[in-house]
Amino acid sequence: MSRRPDHLGKRKDFSQRIKQEARKRANWCCEYPGCDASAHEVDHILAEGLGGASSLQNAQVLCEHHHKQKTKLDAKIMAKADRMGVRSGQQARRKKAKANGTYRPIQSRGFSKTHRRKMNGETIKI
Repeated sequence: MSRRPDHLGKRKDFSQRIKQEARKRANWCCEYPGCDASAHEVDHILAEGLGGASSLQNAQVLCEHHHKQKTKLDAKIMAKADRMGVRSGQQARRKKAKANGTYRPIQSRGFSKTHRRKMNGETIKI
């Protein structure tokens, strides 16, 4: 599994009270449709990385199998969202350098302000 992206900040888990209430609400059974296995793992319905809160309304109790399955799917969705929403390449490096204060613009390779080149190749000072 990949590391957690920096822009998401530190992961916030459910409090013990919310976990207990979610387990009671589910009667300690997996809430995945069609599964009636006993369950202990409390998971976000809408993943925290996609904007889900660590609240009782966003909590679901899953068996180990379905928790792994859902976590894998959430990781795929978040990776795709990162690829589509984050700038990459030169733009990202430039933005990072500006934030760090190390940005130096590339010297122009265009027309000189002090010299001109004639058609025969001579350079004259203006």
